[in-house]
Amino acid sequence: MKNNTPECVLLSPDEYIRLLDEVNDAKLYAAAAERMAHFDPSTGISQAQVDQEFEFSPSDYENTDDIAFE
Repeated sequence: MKNNTPECVLLSPDEYIRLLDEVNDAKLYAAAAERMAHFDPSTGISQAQVDQEFEFSPSDYENTDDIAFE
């Protein structure tokens, strides 16, 4: 306390990281919600169109189960 006002907060490192993750998740959710508010489904393209444009084949997707997208 300093002048009867809280000056700092003591947290464990795990709790601090948990709180940071929670704040980051909230920011990501807000950004996604804003983008979805303006999303026009008619502007989307299918996976088949992407594969054709970039000349991907099913073999290009093998061994990708361990890749995580956020």
